[in-house]
Amino acid sequence: MLLSWRDLHFIYKDLHFVYNHLPVINMCFLQPCPSLHSKKNHMKTKTILMTAAILGFCLSAYCQDAPKQGEVKLPTELKKNGPVARFDKTEYEFGDLIQNSPGTATFTLTNDGNEPLLISSATASCGCTNLSYSRDPVLPGKSTSISATYNAAAQGNFFKSVTVRTNASDQPVILQIKGKVIPKS
Repeated sequence: MLLSWRDLHFIYKDLHFVYNHLPVINMCFLQPCPSLHSKKNHMKTKTILMTAAILGFCLSAYCQDAPKQGEVKLPTELKKNGPVARFDKTEYEFGDLIQNSPGTATFTLTNDGNEPLLISSATASCGCTNLSYSRDPVLPGKSTSISATYNAAAQGNFFKSVTVRTNASDQPVILQIKGKVIPKS
């Protein structure tokens, strides 16, 4: 188990408190036994108390992070509840396309959540754009792609959208493709 800087800071603060209050702690433990008040025994007691405090703090920090039986610990970036959809980009610029030479844009969708992500629908804004995507669930930490192919039949500038709905949110994600269709030379 690795301790974070934050954990180490709290352990340091607790140890500092214990160290500053050792005379009081020693007095409580050694008061019944005056013969133990020698300088040698005082250092031994101090060492034993510091060692016990360090072990206690480390053990308590370790126990807090230990998974319960049957539980699988996920990396920090996957500790979100439910599926979480993240696209690598939401806009694709084709630049110039030659008329009747289709162009394809690929958008990568990653599931950053801890449950499977489902694409319930993906629809293009017009029939000039064909979509291709997997209907299989995207497992946590995995990715899939959505491809949008524009047919480039009409000359001129174009701006098309693809609406993607998933089980990660009630709000759809709008992907955009744009460019310019130029005539064949």
